[in-house]
Amino acid sequence: MVRDSFDRASLPGRRPANGWTGVRAVWRIRAGALMLLLAGWLALHALAPDASVRRTWLSLVALMLGYGHLLGASSSSRSLHGSGLERLFAGLCTATALCAFSWAMHGAARLPVLAVLGVVSGWHILENDRAMGHGGRAGRLPPLPRRAQPHGIAVLGTLLLCLTGLVVWAALPQRAPGTVSPRAFALEGLLAALLLYHAIAWILFVLECARHLPPRAARARRRRLLWVHALPVALLGASGHWLQDLHVVLTSPALYLFWSGVHAVQTARARGLESA
Repeated sequence: MVRDSFDRASLPGRRPANGWTGVRAVWRIRAGALMLLLAGWLALHALAPDASVRRTWLSLVALMLGYGHLLGASSSSRSLHGSGLERLFAGLCTATALCAFSWAMHGAARLPVLAVLGVVSGWHILENDRAMGHGGRAGRLPPLPRRAQPHGIAVLGTLLLCLTGLVVWAALPQRAPGTVSPRAFALEGLLAALLLYHAIAWILFVLECARHLPPRAARARRRRLLWVHALPVALLGASGHWLQDLHVVLTSPALYLFWSGVHAVQTARARGLESA
């Protein structure tokens, strides 16, 4: 039985990532993600002229791909293959953090907590984008660098994106009666675009990795990619029809931001630090 995961090193004798994920391949993945994002945006405007409908669908698609990305990473994390005590401890830590997050969302700490989670998630997205071209083996990102510069650049890029969002928010008019707030729509669109770029780029990265695996392992990787994205689609679709209260919870941007922060910490722990 073939066992495969998104962060597993390729089999011995396969070409390392540096043999294929050079400058051309990485920029091809980035360009492909941007082109698919632009095509989806244009299709959404053509199919849904109403701004409120576009807002709903943009959020749903971003969350579906985003939760699929989180599910794929968590199900293949090396932390899940530790001892039972380690898994129990990780589960308790996550549950405790979720309870603390729920408490913070109802108090004055809401905005600071969301800001911290946003910076952590932004750092993760930009740092992963940098790391795609430096993998040691196909399908596995390299350990985190010890130098502060790459992390500082990722944090600075995140803060610049936040500043861009604030500038756009200030430049747009406030909500007119009976319409969707242009400010809210622009900010949600910016966040959704960043999330979609990250999720799409990772899908293309995984598919590129699969090309350099033996046929059986490549098929296993593609099947995994399919089911981890099909499950959120089914869950969000079913809850939207039959469990409205659950659907509201699952589509909460704040809740997704929490899980995105957990995902950033989990993947950083799985990658570890590079050798001194």
